Amino acid sequence: MLEPAPPSAAVALGLIGIGYGIVSGLAAGAIAQYWHKSQFGYVAGRL
Repeated sequence: MLEPAPPSAAVALGLIGIGYGIVSGLAAGAIAQYWHKSQFGYVAGRL
């Protein structure tokens, strides 16, 4: 069982960050596949 300690908190935050990066990258890739370049640039600029 994980103890509430700084190293386990750092690992947990790192995993959350990796998951966030993967999801945002996949979303941008999906937008790029389905939308025209000008639309993608418009939406990416707003994000």
